[in-house]
Amino acid sequence: MSEPGRTVPAEQRRIGMVFQDYALFPHLTVGRNIAFGLHAIAASARATRDSEAHCGEARTRPTHTFEAHRRETPSLEALARATRDNQAGRLEAQSRPRTLAEIPTALTTPRLLVALNGSPRRDSSIDLLLEAVCAGAVSGGGQAQHIRCGDLTAVPCPACGPEPTPGYCIFNDDMDGVYAALRDAHAVVIGSPIYFDTVSAQLKLVMDRCNCITMLVRAPEGGHAFRPQWPRTRRAAFVTACSSLHRYDLAERSVRGFLKWVGAKWEETLAWQHADNDPGSVRAHPELLERARALGRRLIESAPLLP
Repeated sequence: MSEPGRTVPAEQRRIGMVFQDYALFPHLTVGRNIAFGLHAIAASARATRDSEAHCGEARTRPTHTFEAHRRETPSLEALARATRDNQAGRLEAQSRPRTLAEIPTALTTPRLLVALNGSPRRDSSIDLLLEAVCAGAVSGGGQAQHIRCGDLTAVPCPACGPEPTPGYCIFNDDMDGVYAALRDAHAVVIGSPIYFDTVSAQLKLVMDRCNCITMLVRAPEGGHAFRPQWPRTRRAAFVTACSSLHRYDLAERSVRGFLKWVGAKWEETLAWQHADNDPGSVRAHPELLERARALGRRLIESAPLLP
């Protein structure tokens, strides 16, 4: 590649290296990691390359798969996750479908309202409105989980393609708790200020990572289809705050599409449009805070939607 008087440019060296933690996708073996991108080539070539990848895996790990190694050796991810689990207010670390044995118990627990807060700061108008929504849900006999998206440790969606994992996502981070909360929710309320006609970056990251809740899968007969993780039975609303000179309908459209994707149906929007630039200025308008409390109570008291 390089010698005195001669250097081959990097793009012509026909060699590449990617540093990673054993394998890109921890639920796959090393061989299947290598073969992950082979769906893009012809079927005959794919079969040959897939066989080569698995032969290579057999030579390098004759009796020890990556998954076995992963189980035996805690990764940095696992250690960090264990640390986060011990923090106060930690979101539920694992999300999974309920078993039939758990359903009777689940039916006796109070209904849950999940508020996803996209505001980047505390004591903002969005923060106050969502606190009022949660208080209304509790006054209606339910429970409320107020999730501040800016407080989550989560990586952006990498667009990994159809069904890369049998679970929700290839990454295990604070989004695991968001998936569990949305799965258990009776109602969902999304809150965000308006930035460049859409939702905040903090909320958008969470929305993108929820793409796996209605996952793109390969159909047995060929082609692809979307598979929802649960039925669309949740009631939902959008809470927003913006300048009185700006519109919020474009953000609302994005939120409504997201709600459909996570098994919820938008029913109304509560908007605080204001001329001031003061954080938390909705505090001076108790009628709006009362509307937010009434919204939370209505959502928690209403029957689930028919799927």
